[in-house]
Amino acid sequence: MNELRAAYAGFHPEVRMVLDACPDCHKWAILERDPLADLEPGQDRPDWRRLPSDDALHGAGAATSIEDAAVLARCLKDVPVEGIEAGIQAFEAHRKAATSKIQEISSANTW
Repeated sequence: MNELRAAYAGFHPEVRMVLDACPDCHKWAILERDPLADLEPGQDRPDWRRLPSDDALHGAGAATSIEDAAVLARCLKDVPVEGIEAGIQAFEAHRKAATSKIQEISSANTW
């Protein structure tokens, strides 16, 4: 907890007051995947059939999950059951570049 308080030493007094009120704090590793465009065939890939994405559970990822849902809805609109796989592939094609860019920007944030 002292490490966290030291990191925020110069912040607004109310921020420090909140940290002072915390009895405990946990620190864990942030694990990242390679951007999707860089994955080799056979490497662990996200399942594009599962929404929201892992990152959509917090922060700016919530907006990404809304975008995902909108694009998925467009890709599956008026698609018969036998065309669902093609719709999912279209969704992946549309979202891969966007989500890879978001990941790239996020990875560059070192603060």
